Amino acid sequence: MANGDNGQAPSIIIKRVKKVAGGHHGGAWKVAYADFVTAMMAFFLLLWLLNATSEAQKQGIADYFDPVSVSETTSGAGGVLGGQSISSDGNRNSGGSPALITRIEPDSATTDAEENDDSQPLSDLGQGSDGNRQRSADGGQQSSALTAPLPGDQNNQSNQSSAAGADQPPPADTRAEAMARAEQQRFKETADALRQALQSSPELQVIASQVLVDITPEGMRIQLVDGRNEAMFQSGSSRMSPKMVELLGKIAAVIGRLPNRIAVAGHTDAAPYRSSTGYTNWELSADRANASRRVLIDAGVKPERVYQISGKAASEPLNPDNPLDPANRRITITLLRESPVLPPGIATVPALP
Repeated sequence: MANGDNGQAPSIIIKRVKKVAGGHHGGAWKVAYADFVTAMMAFFLLLWLLNATSEAQKQGIADYFDPVSVSETTSGAGGVLGGQSISSDGNRNSGGSPALITRIEPDSATTDAEENDDSQPLSDLGQGSDGNRQRSADGGQQSSALTAPLPGDQNNQSNQSSAAGADQPPPADTRAEAMARAEQQRFKETADALRQALQSSPELQVIASQVLVDITPEGMRIQLVDGRNEAMFQSGSSRMSPKMVELLGKIAAVIGRLPNRIAVAGHTDAAPYRSSTGYTNWELSADRANASRRVLIDAGVKPERVYQISGKAASEPLNPDNPLDPANRRITITLLRESPVLPPGIATVPALP
């Protein structure tokens, strides 16, 4: 007030307190929390593994940590020796099975003789010399008792040998021969079915003799040949007769049930084909084979089964002695083999009459 009385302004004192953050209080709780989180993660991981593994996997994991050679002994003792003593008779296995491995040390007096006996051939083993026989009579009784087979072991061994022989897979050539025989049987059944199909059609009975079926190294071959009074195609053309179309339809119905690939080849006789355009028997035979392919596909044969279409002109005559024989003009349909050729002596499918 004195300052006020003197006409001076009062003094104002402002006290500023600077707050300083607390110092480091220690981070031990963070380490404990990290250990807790790690333990929880390991615990939940263990729960997930127990839920995800099967019983067989759990047993395998348990067996991995189980010392079988020590724990699964035949005696009450938990040691490696299984209750036996090294230096003396000591404890014996209590009611368990005999030791798995039993070794009898040879006598020092007969060691050299046995070493000499090791060089004998197999046919001489068991006969030996007089010294060996005496040794067998004196000290070999225990060894023979251990090595003698139990009653019924011979029968068991013979049964095991027969069972092992039965479990062995057949040789590769036996399987291949079985597959070839099965395919041969399918070819025979196909030929019989084709023969019945031709006999059931009065229109095709006339040309049944012009259908030849045989077995070649390539497979089952069906040949449709021209007759003297019945041609499969028009002369010099790939346009086939109605009977040829019907015949191919019957063949397609029969061979359509087999999985074999199909090769179609056209053949002509040796008569030259005269054309100003350069059209020869090669083109004619190929066109006839391709026309036969189209009819087979239209009759139900799958297109992907057709493997080969070829025209051979007069290069492979059916009757080589007469190149102009009408039988040389033919269509060959071959069901290609899927198995190896059978060995000689296996009966083949006879040709259709």
